[in-house]
Amino acid sequence: MRATDSVLVVTWNVHAGGGDIPALVGGIHAGAFSGGRPPGAFAVLLQEAHRSGTDALPPGPGHDGQALHHAPPSGRRSDIVEVARALGLHMAYAPAEPNGRPSPDAPVEDRGVAILSSHPLRNVRVVELPRERQRRVALVATMAGMQRDGSPWELRVATAHLENRARWSRVFDSFGPARGRQAQALVDALGSGPVVLGADLNTWAPEFVEPALAVMARHFPDSPRPAGATFSVLGVGRTLDHLLFRLDAGQHARVVVADDRYGSDHAPVVGIVGLAPRAEVVIDGAR
Repeated sequence: MRATDSVLVVTWNVHAGGGDIPALVGGIHAGAFSGGRPPGAFAVLLQEAHRSGTDALPPGPGHDGQALHHAPPSGRRSDIVEVARALGLHMAYAPAEPNGRPSPDAPVEDRGVAILSSHPLRNVRVVELPRERQRRVALVATMAGMQRDGSPWELRVATAHLENRARWSRVFDSFGPARGRQAQALVDALGSGPVVLGADLNTWAPEFVEPALAVMARHFPDSPRPAGATFSVLGVGRTLDHLLFRLDAGQHARVVVADDRYGSDHAPVVGIVGLAPRAEVVIDGAR
């Protein structure tokens, strides 16, 4: 691991197998988002990652029957464990829900949130969010390395996926209150101190009725607002996916929405954290 003064961070909902993670990571290594130069360190914060095989959560009484199975442009679905191994990346994964089987003879799957990292992950922790309809979790971990001047750095990162709608018994909470409760529980669990959160907040309703956005604004004061939609709802572009920052004094961040969705229905959001006041931060959304 080489010394670096910045960390590239991506948050992305990979559409239960539809996103081409190797293509995105290949772009990272090629410097597609960092001015043509590969970053010294990076983390990819994923939602709707899937895992298959004997360790996957089996469908049961708590499963709502919604199975998501989508193929990437390559046509080959690879679970997150296989992807991390093939790419030589460190990984943490937390399943949230069973995901059934893509075909009758295929292994059972589950889906949840994951962190892929160029650096080892420690202090890995799963956060259970208030259940509004489906089970939702967040995942937190810390990566560390060395700056160019020899001083150590740490960066705590987290990934989360909030609910898109509430249960039918309180369906009007789908317009924002359900996500507000989950957002507040998440920031409470994260506590104080620097952290980068990548999340699909599912904030599809008008902003003035989405308390999750206000909660995040209060607790992540160093967050640039991405300039672009990340998802389309009934043909209308919405910013559902966010990179949120609470940084140490002197650290800074920039954010861009990627031009390419890499086969998912969500666009990745890419950010770079400058670990020191004079750290160069170059970011690009190019393909």
